[in-house]
Amino acid sequence: MRDIGFSFTSRQIIAEIADILHSPSYAVSPPLPLNFQVHPFKDKRGTRRHSGSGALTLSTLAVAQQSSQEYGE
Repeated sequence: MRDIGFSFTSRQIIAEIADILHSPSYAVSPPLPLNFQVHPFKDKRGTRRHSGSGALTLSTLAVAQQSSQEYGE
């Protein structure tokens, strides 16, 4: 992930991504919410909550490929 607003907290980042991954376009069978993890990278200076980038771990390769096609790397 990149270009994350510096004012966003980890919870806000997770909520924004959950809105996307738990939408009908990412629905799986059976209809359960997709699991994912967000890991914002630390700000090297320690003056911000994160560096504006991070890692997103998705539950399946298919979801990762769909996300990459829709939103970039």
